[in-house]
Amino acid sequence: MQTAAEAVQDHRLALSEVLQALVAEGLVPKADADKLVADRRLHRGDHHPLVVIADQNWRSLKPPHKVLFLEWLTEWLARQTGWSISTSIRSRSISPRSPR
Repeated sequence: MQTAAEAVQDHRLALSEVLQALVAEGLVPKADADKLVADRRLHRGDHHPLVVIADQNWRSLKPPHKVLFLEWLTEWLARQTGWSISTSIRSRSISPRSPR
């Protein structure tokens, strides 16, 4: 199975890939992920996968069971793919993590 980083580098990010990673990490129920993939099969990538997931207003299965909103999903995906996101009131930047 590909890692999230390999998937993003090789091709356009797919809803099913993001959902598989969320399920594997224990954040989203598999049944909910499978239902969303089935429901979205006819939609040809008209929205970014993270937007589609955020629109579900799902709560994480892990404590403290926060809503998986778009900013949280973006930060989660960045961590999965080896990128870091630095945010401040005046500027936002996204950059690859420096080697440790």
